[in-house]
Amino acid sequence: MKTATKYGIQQTFETERLLIRPWRLDDLEDCLAMDRDPEVTRFFSGPVGDPEKHRAFLLESMQTHRREGFGYWSIFEKSRPDEFLGWIMLVHPDDDLEAARIDLRLRKQFWRQGYGTEAYYAIQDNSFSKIEISSMEVDIDVRNTAAIRLAESVGMSYEEERSEDGQAFRSYMICASELY
Repeated sequence: MKTATKYGIQQTFETERLLIRPWRLDDLEDCLAMDRDPEVTRFFSGPVGDPEKHRAFLLESMQTHRREGFGYWSIFEKSRPDEFLGWIMLVHPDDDLEAARIDLRLRKQFWRQGYGTEAYYAIQDNSFSKIEISSMEVDIDVRNTAAIRLAESVGMSYEEERSEDGQAFRSYMICASELY
């Protein structure tokens, strides 16, 4: 199903267990509540300590990268469609439509249940087959071993380690040519 928003057409995805729909303004409070958990944001460098700046950051981020096939999606279990699990994003860095950045964040109680993997594959399948990007990449804080395991489990390959503002990241990538 596709949803028309003021930002363009956004796809809704369903998996065996998940409903992944375009992020909406009424998801903001759920995102902010999730981000108040210090374990969830332990590896996040955004302004989570300042509620006003964090709200502005989320609003800008989630409204900036929308065009067909790209954007932010909220994740829900089909069996509990009103309970926010987290979000997943696919954005186009520097308007490079050949490559995309993917990332996700889940509420702590939904970690280690396969939701991240399931959401990732839904976005990956659409990205490579429908909007025809050539690659997807993610930068992960080197201390975030769970996110590194997730990237590796979905077939992403380690590219490089780099540092930005004193924070070390590992870059992972997967190319459509590796899958199709």
